[in-house]
Amino acid sequence: MLKIYNHQINNINYVDSLDINILKSGMTLVFVSNQSEFDNIEESIHVLNDNELKRFNGFFRQSDKRNFLLSRIILKSIISRLCQVELSDILISQEENVKPKILYPSTNLNFSLSHAKDYVLVGFSLQSQIGVDIEFVRPSNKIELIAANYFSAQEQENIKGDLHPEKVFFDYWTRKESAVKLIGLGLLEQIRSFEVCNEVNNNEIPIEIDFQHIFLNSFTINDYQGCIALSEQTEGIKFIQLTEEILKSWLP
Repeated sequence: MLKIYNHQINNINYVDSLDINILKSGMTLVFVSNQSEFDNIEESIHVLNDNELKRFNGFFRQSDKRNFLLSRIILKSIISRLCQVELSDILISQEENVKPKILYPSTNLNFSLSHAKDYVLVGFSLQSQIGVDIEFVRPSNKIELIAANYFSAQEQENIKGDLHPEKVFFDYWTRKESAVKLIGLGLLEQIRSFEVCNEVNNNEIPIEIDFQHIFLNSFTINDYQGCIALSEQTEGIKFIQLTEEILKSWLP
């Protein structure tokens, strides 16, 4: 039996500066960044290795390229500061439908990445497995069709009965996707197998996992809905809003 607990973060209080000891004290650290506010992010492309550069060039839209680059900069910068290694030495696995891992250096740091439109979300924890998701909330005539395929009957009813069905839809979707990222399995195969619409959800899922609880922490930023999924209750969640000035101070 998998218990999924829902918590709503009503107010996001950003910390003013990065202290890597936040992670060591048991806190979850989450970076939020709007890539459209960065004028010269492409100047930092040297952070990418050959495989990452190939992925970067494979994106068609410029916003997707910038989101990928920004998420990699954040990820590698935190690993570099925590483990005292050079950015160029860091290796991250990347296989389709497999949760990415830090191959080098050796560390207990867990991370998760997500981006939607202009926003990038990167979460870190030393105490818990983590999955994050962020989505741009917009009306769509496909909401009911998607919900019918991937949501429970109760979740579908809640969406249809709300004055803002798109808000409820993306709230549920980010909860489900962050949970699937936490578990580390393919999204579409598993997202329909559990319910997230109640404060406490008891789910029988058709897979074996190493934990019995998932703690979902939902939040809203402007027109975006996000969620942070954790396998353990950590000491708290700290948000950092990354600016171009902070970013430049990190990089060689």
